[in-house]
This record gives sequence, C-alpha cells and structure tokens, in this order.
Amino acid sequence: MTNQIAGIYNAEANYGLLVRANAAIYGRASENGSNRPVLEITYEYVPIGYALTVNSGTGGGTYTQGTVVNIAANAAPSGTTFDKWTGGVATVADPSAAATTITMPASDAEVTATYLAVVPPLLGDLNGDGFVGQGDLNIVLSQWGKGAPPHDPIADPRADANHDNFVGQGDLNIVLADWGQGTPP
Repeated sequence: MTNQIAGIYNAEANYGLLVRANAAIYGRASENGSNRPVLEITYEYVPIGYALTVNSGTGGGTYTQGTVVNIAANAAPSGTTFDKWTGGVATVADPSAAATTITMPASDAEVTATYLAVVPPLLGDLNGDGFVGQGDLNIVLSQWGKGAPPHDPIADPRADANHDNFVGQGDLNIVLADWGQGTPP
C-alpha cells in the first residue's frame, strides 16, 4: 500500500501510512512548506461468506460464520420417509429433524437429507416377531370362534386381527395374506 501512495507523490516527499481499527486505511504525505497534501483511502470491510450446500433440501446459499440458517428436507419420495441429515452436521441443531437449523462454521459446509424406505406393517404378524408364520396361525386357531356374545370372550386379543370382536375367517385371511413375509426369527 505504501508503494501505491508513494507513486502518487514525488520521491522526495515524506510519506506515511496510518491504519485505524475502524477498518479505514489512511495514507498521508507531507511536503516542506505550508501545503500539506493529504490522500485518504478508505475501504469497506466485506465479511467472508461461506457456501452452504443443502442436498435434497432447502436453505443453501452463502452465509457468514455464525449465521443461523434454516434448512428443510424436501418432501420424501414415494415409499420413503425422512431419516436424518448427514455430512457436515456438527453445527446442525437437530440432525434427526426434517426442518432444523445449522450455524455456519468458518468454512464451506454441505449437508444431505437422507431417507429410509417405509416398510408396510405386516398385519398378519400377530406375535410381533417380524415374520408371519406358524406362531401367528396358532394364535388365531387357539381363539377360533370366540368373541362377541353369545360366544366365549377372546382370551388373547391378538387373535382378533381385524378388530371385529370375533375370531374367525376374517382374522385367518389376514394371517394368510401376509404368510411367509418378514424375516424369520
């Protein structure tokens, strides 16, 4: 900077450079005599912006360090549900929330919304072991014909798969419709 100021005046002048904390730079030159030319150069501080890339979501842009930015995952594709944010999640407020915030670090950041496949429930999995098989069939058969008066009460409510207060063909059909699905225990 001093060389630039010196180039404006002749080489025999007394030059100086003053930098003040208010983000202004002042260049001064003095000459012998009563005329003292002054050259003032000022600049505006422009904060450094960092890129935020939001994959499969919104909120990307350029932000300064410390800025709190709203980010949101795109709508989940058919057959999926939002899972979590991955990538530069150290300053993400809640990585498991589809809509959350990120506080910009002093560097570029990239986050990605991820999704999981939705597994439809196995209505025929009456015993809750993740597989529709003999155990579920046994639950229905052990309660067959029980339910609404004048029938005996249902001792094992899991057997009433269709929730009609009677264990019969409708419940058996639900088990058979899902037969063999899931992961065997």
